[in-house]
Amino acid sequence: MARCIVQALLRRGPAREHNSDNLYLGDAWVPFGQRASFSRALATEEAVQLYAVAGGIGGSGCDDLAAETALAVLARHGQQLKAGRGGFDLAAFAWAFAEEANALIYRLLEPNLGLQAGTTLAVLLLIGGQACTIGIGNSTVFLLRAGRLQDLSREEGASNGPGPSPAFLGLHDRQQLARAIRIERIALQAGDRFLLATNGVTDLRAPTDLKGVLTAPGIFVRQ
Repeated sequence: MARCIVQALLRRGPAREHNSDNLYLGDAWVPFGQRASFSRALATEEAVQLYAVAGGIGGSGCDDLAAETALAVLARHGQQLKAGRGGFDLAAFAWAFAEEANALIYRLLEPNLGLQAGTTLAVLLLIGGQACTIGIGNSTVFLLRAGRLQDLSREEGASNGPGPSPAFLGLHDRQQLARAIRIERIALQAGDRFLLATNGVTDLRAPTDLKGVLTAPGIFVRQ
């Protein structure tokens, strides 16, 4: 069982009038009216802990709904996992929620076919002494361990710009979706620090800045 202190921050960036990103913490995502400026801290020792960030993309006017839809589907699958019995299959869990979320988002965005739109996603699941990560697109889970910052969920060079194989939820091709999902599993160690971020953070901050945030994350940790 992992004992964790968690800090969540959501801010509207400089490029858009509304915040199309969202996050999942404490079995809930952030309502529309709070996304311009949201913060929350909590401490937990739950046996199963689920955290995520989603980065709406495309500027279709539905990008924030795409992000919220992905987190709503993830929440339901997370609740089923917490209530379940027996073993845990990370690959099966990742594919089940990603396929369902992808289909719902694709239907949501169907009036805007031809636009590259949808949502990226980074998930951190703590269960059975392990940290499991699921990445789709350029949202990221970082781990700081023994002074080394690792990117656990984003493929090197991942981008949502023009290209032959975009990675986000909202794709019509199931094979393309399968290629977009990346999963990792590592054993937890005391003192591990994780950071989940969309490209709204990683495009503006260098890895050294992110490492600094995790090295001195704030007074809430000392409290």
